[in-house]
Amino acid sequence: MAFRTLIAALAMGVAAARAQRVPGLYLVEMEETAKGDRRLAAARKDAVRAAVQDVVDSYEVAFHGLAVRADEAQRAAVARMPGVSRIYPVWERRLRMDRVPRLHGVQQAWARVGRDRAGAGVKIAIIDSGIEWEHPAFQDPSLPMPEGYPKFNIEADRDGVTNKIIVARNYEDRVGFTLNAGPRDVIGHGTAVAMAAAGSVHMSPVGEISGVAPKAYLGAYKVFAGSRGLTRDDVVIRAMEDAVNDGMDVINLSLGLAPEVGAADDGVGRAIETVAARGVIVVKAAGNDGPDRSTISSSSTGPQIVVGSTVNERALLAAVTAGGRRFVASAGAGPVPEAPLRGSLIDISRYDPSGLACGPLPALSLRGQFAFVARGVCTFEEKLNNVRAAGAEAAVIYSDGRPIEGWTPGNARLPALMIRAEDGQQLRAQLAGGRTIDVLLEFELAVFEVNPNQISDFSSRGPTNTATISPDLVATGQLVYVAAQRSDARGIVYDPRGYRVEAGTSISAPVVAGAAAVLKAHRPGLTAAQYKSLLVNSATPVVTPFGVAGVQSAGAGRLDLDRALTTTVAASPVSLSFGAAGMTVDVSRTLTLSNIGPAAESFSIRAEALDGGATPTPLATTVALALGESRPVTIRWAHESLPPGEYQGYLIVSGSNGPEIRVPYWYASTSPTPATISVVTNQGSGTPRPGGAFVFWVRVNDVAGWSIIQDTPRVSITSGGGSVNSVTLDPIYPGFFRVTVTLGVSGESNGIRVQAGEVIRNLVINP
Repeated sequence: MAFRTLIAALAMGVAAARAQRVPGLYLVEMEETAKGDRRLAAARKDAVRAAVQDVVDSYEVAFHGLAVRADEAQRAAVARMPGVSRIYPVWERRLRMDRVPRLHGVQQAWARVGRDRAGAGVKIAIIDSGIEWEHPAFQDPSLPMPEGYPKFNIEADRDGVTNKIIVARNYEDRVGFTLNAGPRDVIGHGTAVAMAAAGSVHMSPVGEISGVAPKAYLGAYKVFAGSRGLTRDDVVIRAMEDAVNDGMDVINLSLGLAPEVGAADDGVGRAIETVAARGVIVVKAAGNDGPDRSTISSSSTGPQIVVGSTVNERALLAAVTAGGRRFVASAGAGPVPEAPLRGSLIDISRYDPSGLACGPLPALSLRGQFAFVARGVCTFEEKLNNVRAAGAEAAVIYSDGRPIEGWTPGNARLPALMIRAEDGQQLRAQLAGGRTIDVLLEFELAVFEVNPNQISDFSSRGPTNTATISPDLVATGQLVYVAAQRSDARGIVYDPRGYRVEAGTSISAPVVAGAAAVLKAHRPGLTAAQYKSLLVNSATPVVTPFGVAGVQSAGAGRLDLDRALTTTVAASPVSLSFGAAGMTVDVSRTLTLSNIGPAAESFSIRAEALDGGATPTPLATTVALALGESRPVTIRWAHESLPPGEYQGYLIVSGSNGPEIRVPYWYASTSPTPATISVVTNQGSGTPRPGGAFVFWVRVNDVAGWSIIQDTPRVSITSGGGSVNSVTLDPIYPGFFRVTVTLGVSGESNGIRVQAGEVIRNLVINP
């Protein structure tokens, strides 16, 4: 049995607070008119305008249609109008380089193209929370301002422009909230993302660093409002449309919506298809809901490059020494002591059974001691202020399974470090019974070597709800040293020193976006689909301590930019799913190979199973292609009596002029027997409160990771009181059951059991 704590919190990346439908707001997609009849198209839009309450926006490039406010009757009437193709709901969306270059062939790529030319002339749009333009990472006097730039929405936003940041657009007012910060990043997420993609070469407190494409230009498109981050689909699409019109070559989307909605409800996904068709490379974060199966975020199927996360090879972290062991730790944003602190560590559960310090503690109960506190439920600021009021001189917070990087103490001024969940449990055992132990807190960053051959636990996994492979590939997104904003302590990526160690697929995505810029600068003239293949199919396997990471965790593997620069063949699609069906199957897929090398070349095709299982059969094992020629190859999956499970591996395409490429394949031989249960919370879950309602989603998976919806899972309360209100198959999130519970009134933790067949998943909700 597995235990999981459900909490409501915002993490770096595609956020823990996620999907929320915006009532009364819709995206109306219009049909293309015959021969591009502009008068008819305008008349149809006018008819829609006359039938709704308000038109919020009108699009021509990223999305062919309108964003409108309408009641249900008006929506239904518009859906029946001539020329209306589809109506999408609007969702709220929230936010989700030191050694990184060495892991991804970036240093070799820099040597090949010249670091002083890496990404030169290419423009990357960061659709996010803005960029702190004064940061050293975004200064480069050697870059000329391109003709026709800078660009901004209003003259006052010109301040957000540098030689590096050539577009500064702010859409905060469209979300209905503003801090009057203009394009300035008061969250920090966009600053970190922009640094990973294309930060300039500069000196940081730990040495010289840069992004993957230090000579690329940046466009800052601020779509997230407030200091915590909130936006909507219509605003994201407006930013995408402006980015295309502004001449951006690459768009990075480190945002998400989970669980994955169906294509009919995904307006942003439709806009991505339109933008990619215009030649723009779109890179998107996979999501931070792993390690469960089918936790990939929305808009993860199509022409975009979907990126999961691996671990960095070193950690720049603080340290906690206690009980004879030295543990890695993370210091929160804000001033830290210059010298190490020594003291006596005590578990606050002696005075607060929850161990959370979310309420007042007895006066002077922690006088002169260091408080040992559990992560979760309330803010870090509340915890630290509560233990300080009880007399604590410092605190050690132990995590709940989430990464320790990137936490923010707000305005609390108590020195504190956070350690990992597993290390916290070790110390908790030593502190049992009210015992204390001596502890040393070291705030100075130290280097800890880490095994980089790991998929991050938080990285979302496939398959998608249409049984395709996702993510496409993985890149470093954990233990990454990036730029932080320095103006607002409430922001989630804030540090007065200007740098933080962060984690999330929000960081791995811009690593790939930067790689795309270097690739396009070095190999201009290819299509967006060909650039995608070069980046994805040149990836190398992630060999974890448990074997090669599966294709639904790692896609084609780990980004290798140097291989992408020299690969001579592109594949379309970049992966092949043969679907999810029975034990006997005979289906075929088409793989198109294109020669994008320097000369005519003959390519061989063979299949390699990841685990020695069944493989597909290429109907042609050798393909000769003239320079620039493309040719389809039929790949057949024909097997009988396949035992239930997933069958995966790679089609290896080898030539003589460049490195081989790897095209992942996958098939699910389905079973009615449950094997695992996935759990996801989102913005619609609500805040856990005593006696209040709480919503979460569960997905019952078979041994192949495919959903089982025939039998409703059984959900029961095991502790803390409360009741289960309903368990229903959710029409919005394919394959997921929506579970609504009422929490107990006592304020104690609620234990919940989810059972499907013989599989049990135990959850804890902390009000």
